[in-house]
Amino acid sequence: MSFLTFLRNLKQKLFNYWSIDEKEIRLLNKVVRKRENNDCVKLDNYRLTILLSFVLLGAFSFLYLAYSDYKYNIASTIEIKPKEIVSISIENPIDTEIPGDYIYENYTLKNGDNLLNILTKEIGLTKKDAFNCIAELGKIYNPKNIKTGQEISLKYRNTINFLNNNIEQNTILEELKLFDDSTLEEYLIYRENENTYSARKNKVSLTTYYNRFIVNIKSNLYMDAIKAGIPAEIIANMINYYSFDIDFQRDIRSGDWFEVVYEGMYTESGKIARNGDIIYANLHTNKNDHKIYKFMQNNNIMYFNENGLSTIKSLLKTPINGARITSNFGNRRKHPILGYTKAHKGIDFGAPVGTPFYAAGNGTVKKVITGCIAGNKSCGKGYGNYILIQHNSSYSSEYAHLSKVNKGIKVGTKVKQGQVIGFVGNTGLSTGPHLHYGIIYKNERINPNRIKSISSIRLSGNDLLNFINEKEKIDQLRSSAINQSQLNKKYTNN
Repeated sequence: MSFLTFLRNLKQKLFNYWSIDEKEIRLLNKVVRKRENNDCVKLDNYRLTILLSFVLLGAFSFLYLAYSDYKYNIASTIEIKPKEIVSISIENPIDTEIPGDYIYENYTLKNGDNLLNILTKEIGLTKKDAFNCIAELGKIYNPKNIKTGQEISLKYRNTINFLNNNIEQNTILEELKLFDDSTLEEYLIYRENENTYSARKNKVSLTTYYNRFIVNIKSNLYMDAIKAGIPAEIIANMINYYSFDIDFQRDIRSGDWFEVVYEGMYTESGKIARNGDIIYANLHTNKNDHKIYKFMQNNNIMYFNENGLSTIKSLLKTPINGARITSNFGNRRKHPILGYTKAHKGIDFGAPVGTPFYAAGNGTVKKVITGCIAGNKSCGKGYGNYILIQHNSSYSSEYAHLSKVNKGIKVGTKVKQGQVIGFVGNTGLSTGPHLHYGIIYKNERINPNRIKSISSIRLSGNDLLNFINEKEKIDQLRSSAINQSQLNKKYTNN
């Protein structure tokens, strides 16, 4: 119900039920007429709004259609042409060089490599430039001294040359560097101008760091050490220092372990230049520790145990590394060639032909037999190539069935314990390559395993005090060093 209807009804009810005077009736009629006028005004405003909306909508539609028609007419008057191909040419591009970025590479020489092949085949240097570079190097360093495993650093760039409308690619060597750890010198070849190389050498300063390894022995001490990352020369030296007390064929068992700390000489760039001396080692075998420390004695590097006893003994138990015992000392055995029972007065170590062996102790060479070849059973009275060393008035050592004797070993030569004196062979009465090692005591051959080796030096007085101080320094250094074997294992696993 609208408000106007409400007023009409109210007027009628008032007129019917109450007595209302004429004045009040006129007032109510006035209110009704005013309300009717207001509703008409609102209705007119509403109609006007609708009308204006339609007018505006028509205007906008007209403008849009007019603009679209104008745009189409303008576009139809434009002539569309295809794109033209633009060519650029270089007039007379003679001797124009486009240089490339510098390339830095390191090459490690492998077996069969040589410097000429690396320069020409690996980086593409012309033979003329390669020969000029090698000739310049030869003024300060013999290229023949470059050995397998040596690293060569190269700096070069590839260029593009335009010559007679042809494109040529060339390699220009800017710098060649190599380091010789035996001389501690770096040799540098550099490009001075377009066709000339120059050379110079620099003394390299090295910084010493200490490498520490702790290795569990699972099958073979040498192979386990190699897998851990210890250099072969360090392993060989350690075995040599212990060979006076340890029989590496029978005393080492699975579950034993060893620790070694040695010097590493590094360049400023962090590259290993050479390995130094072992400063400490501990071989734990048969539930016992065998510790040795480096100590300077009379300007000589020597090794002593915790009590100041030298590792150098009177005679070595085992004068060869990495060999196996194929025949022990025995009074009676059946000879494998002669076929009858014969006393075996020594120990046989099976090893490949050419394996080096050492003098069991300091002494003088008393007898040398050479010239025997494999198959000549009678040469050297069955011993083949042979060396006899006299150590003192009572003891001598002998070495038989050799392939050859080391250079410089002859009668009268003074030898030191651990010095390489010959190489394993198969000469004389021999069924396979091995070293026969024997000990002669007062002209009688005895069992080498029963010799009581005695330390040749026992520190005392000031020497012992100095050794104790040095030992404490080494122990402190060892405790702070990182176990490299665990570090290498971590990186390998990652």
